[in-house]
Amino acid sequence: MLIEAGVLFVAYSGIRLFEKFRDKPTKNIIINQASADKQVEHRLNTSYVSLGVSTTRQFFYSSPLVVFLNIGLYIYNSVPHMKQAETTLLKEQKLSGHMIETILIIAAISTNQYFVASLVEVIYYLSDNKIKAKTQDKSKDMLINVFDQHALIGESQPAGAQLCITSFTLLAVGPVGATTILNTNFGYHIKLSEPLSTLNYLNLAPHHSILIKDVRSLELLTGIDTILFDKTSILFQEQPEVAKIIIIISDLRKYGIKYIAIVSGDNKSPTQKLAEELGMDNYFYEVLPQDKAKIVEKLQQQGKSVCFIGDGVNDAVAMKKANVSISIRGATSIATDLAQVVFMDDNLSHLCQLFDIANGLDSQLRKSLVISLTPLPIKLIGILFLDVDLLPIIVVNQISFSTGIGKIEHDKRST
Repeated sequence: MLIEAGVLFVAYSGIRLFEKFRDKPTKNIIINQASADKQVEHRLNTSYVSLGVSTTRQFFYSSPLVVFLNIGLYIYNSVPHMKQAETTLLKEQKLSGHMIETILIIAAISTNQYFVASLVEVIYYLSDNKIKAKTQDKSKDMLINVFDQHALIGESQPAGAQLCITSFTLLAVGPVGATTILNTNFGYHIKLSEPLSTLNYLNLAPHHSILIKDVRSLELLTGIDTILFDKTSILFQEQPEVAKIIIIISDLRKYGIKYIAIVSGDNKSPTQKLAEELGMDNYFYEVLPQDKAKIVEKLQQQGKSVCFIGDGVNDAVAMKKANVSISIRGATSIATDLAQVVFMDDNLSHLCQLFDIANGLDSQLRKSLVISLTPLPIKLIGILFLDVDLLPIIVVNQISFSTGIGKIEHDKRST
């Protein structure tokens, strides 16, 4: 009921005030992964206990002792994600999935759906924290902190759309209907499915001698329509296989690449000859280092999305300017440092493999989005026209979520 929801909010406020004003504030402690896993396991176990108490109270027997124990467990289990929700809201000014989870639990308690409130806590610790911890482990093992973990796991994504739909439902059918919509929580589903899909495809890259230093490059590659080769990046081998490079250039067309050109500091004759021999669309000759970036910028101003492949100090500015930058093994350190993607050998055929990985990830993310959003119209129909309660909605929600995760794992095994 409302009183119990108020008790939960007051208790949390008291805990936060105590932490703020106590004489000896807790020092920052680095928690290793084993300790974090134990905390998750502990919270999951206490959420199971809370579910058992709530089930007893909701369906079998209720007494002051049971009610008191139930409220205490709500407070204990809800404080961690309430803290995360508060931090995200105040520091980043975003409504995270943790905030939705908190609102959902309070709404369920306020409408006397105690079993549902505890079930939400179990789902939170089981399907969110454990999967997210698994994702963080994998990303650390695979990428060794190459890119931002915080961005990968999708923390603090805006949840405004879901809250708008929830507000509409609140006005239309009341608090129970609004709570069921809030439980849709498609933002959480997307937040968890996206990093798992991304890591699956990132795991493919090393098998093709590709190091992806910036995960955002995979998303950007799907929009690339222009590739610029520094001449030495093509002729990096002492005896380049021209026929093989011609095939690579031809295959790139299949990925929507409409404009391919060479950028060289050499004079016109050898640059033109190489470009025509390889089937390039254009060539730039006698280009000074500072002018390479101007070429990239000019093409971008024409509406093109540019990938620059370089290997030397002279390519640094152009690589920074390009939408996606690629370097190859043996290039100068500044080129490999700036590149978003590095080919660990000098085989340009990795370009096609890289585009395959990027397109495969894009397709998987689109499928995950559809799976995450599909239950929403079904639930709206059930709430508005069939007077469906919250518990069946949770069942549908978890079936959708499990289907999405299962699809990702299936694709992982098949790739």
